[in-house]
Amino acid sequence: MRCGCIASTIAIARWPRFIIEALDDDGYLRQDLADLADSVDLEPELTEDELLVALRLVQSLDRPGLGARSLSECLSLQVNALPDDTPGREVARQIVDHHLERLARREQAELQKQIGCSADELRVACALVRKLDPKPGNCYGRTEDNYVVPDVIVRQVRNKWAVAINPAVQPRARIHRMYAELFAQSAGASRSPLAQQLQEARWLIRNAQQRFDTIQRVAECIVAHQKAFFQYGEIALKPMVLRDVADELGLHESTISRATGNKYMATPRGIFEFKHFFPRELGTESGGTCSAAAVRALLKEMIAAENARDPLSDVSLARMLADQGVLVARRTVAKYRHLMKVPPAELRRQM
Repeated sequence: MRCGCIASTIAIARWPRFIIEALDDDGYLRQDLADLADSVDLEPELTEDELLVALRLVQSLDRPGLGARSLSECLSLQVNALPDDTPGREVARQIVDHHLERLARREQAELQKQIGCSADELRVACALVRKLDPKPGNCYGRTEDNYVVPDVIVRQVRNKWAVAINPAVQPRARIHRMYAELFAQSAGASRSPLAQQLQEARWLIRNAQQRFDTIQRVAECIVAHQKAFFQYGEIALKPMVLRDVADELGLHESTISRATGNKYMATPRGIFEFKHFFPRELGTESGGTCSAAAVRALLKEMIAAENARDPLSDVSLARMLADQGVLVARRTVAKYRHLMKVPPAELRRQM
């Protein structure tokens, strides 16, 4: 009898391993328990109820929120793990269990009505919910740091902008002079297969150098056209297309496209992709033009200066741009706001 109990205990201790292996990088169990039970190769077969027991064991680990099947359950596990005397704990539990969508929409009055609490109690509870970790598994996952190595470096030298190829990206291939001379002195060198390989090596080095020369010429042209950006920032970016650079350098537009694709420029204002300097053109009330990047910069300034309790809607932002002579539709404002990863007005409103 005792041996049977020990064997049963050992089997139960193995169950959480299947749950842990099924967790995603955020610490969530996205797979249905029934499907997980079918996928586990174990004799006797695990049942859904047994996996539920294992799930509860995983959810009781030191990191509250692990093993959750939804955002609401994840936050609820963390609230339940807080000490009983934590201010706002009970109201926070009701919010994460039933009213997360209202919290996201910042519907303060409706939350007070549904929960039956005061404004101060709701404020404390909301602050508590915001401190919770929606992705508890991230602290255990491996994060890969992806670094951008700029292809060109732009510096201001004696009030002029100088462009130079980053030495770190330039190839250091070369033909050893001694071997090249020995080969040239050998009999029948010009007809040897090695002669063709030597010529191909020279072409390769020459083509690589020509490629970086093209990149530098394109970068210098960009800096010359967008000089105001380096002085004043995003708001001074001018509309520009690849054809402008192609015509000035006497190259085909496809060559400029290849020279700017996945290329980066290090400037005193940060590292930017070459394509960042080719914003599209927008019309103004006076008949002139401005760049889409300049409009996004204006929107960023307007949103930063707005009243947090009464944020600006897309219609209001479009109207303010029109007052400055920039005519854009509301849907264009919404598009640019989305590109800047700025939420809509109702989600920016602070309680």
